[in-house]
Amino acid sequence: MVRVEIIGNLGRDCSIHEGKNGGKFVSMAVAAREFVNGEEKTQWFDCVWFNYNDKMVQYLKKGSGVYLSGSLDCVNEIGNDGATYLRRKVTVDYVTFNSTGKSQDENGGNTITSAQATAKVPSMTAGK
Repeated sequence: MVRVEIIGNLGRDCSIHEGKNGGKFVSMAVAAREFVNGEEKTQWFDCVWFNYNDKMVQYLKKGSGVYLSGSLDCVNEIGNDGATYLRRKVTVDYVTFNSTGKSQDENGGNTITSAQATAKVPSMTAGK
């Protein structure tokens, strides 16, 4: 098993799904930036979080800054264009807010910072 820690931003609002066995999980796409030879590159990760925090999920919106850790699985997939792509899948076991990210509310107004989210959500870790 390969363990990863990712600091990035959500590429879309998180969504809750029900698995084949009836268990629920959160699905999220996380973009992490890195600099290679002076060039910025964005790496995307498809993430699933099984033991999620109900209260925290409502604040995980597109653009939110997050820090997460979990196990990494990489799979080669063939796209519609016939090219082979590396898909990075992370099974998340810990998520917290990262103060660099911003998220707009449904009305497109105020942003939620990590300090505000911490005040509203007592437990910021999975499974606690």
